[in-house]
Amino acid sequence: MVDGVVAVVLAALSISAVVCFNFETRLPIVKYGATNTYFGYSVASHTEKLRNGDKNSWILVGAPLGQNLQPSSNRSGALFKCPITQLSNDCEQLKTDGRRSKHFPLTRN
Repeated sequence: MVDGVVAVVLAALSISAVVCFNFETRLPIVKYGATNTYFGYSVASHTEKLRNGDKNSWILVGAPLGQNLQPSSNRSGALFKCPITQLSNDCEQLKTDGRRSKHFPLTRN
């Protein structure tokens, strides 16, 4: 009985370790950041609603060991805004200070 349970658990773990996904396999979006910053540790999609009713979509990428743009901070983590393009080096670092901004409100889709 125990051998059967162990086999099921091992099978489930091996399947979960190899299952992954990609939204678009023909045209992948690959972004690169500074080495040793864990660029890409967290990734989220963000849609910005413009005043004229249009929408702008971005990929937000975290780098927990990146250098923040705040003065007197040392490897406090960085946040990048990347356009959804095929270019690999077009991410822009966002200035973060821990406070909400009227230009980048927290909203739910």
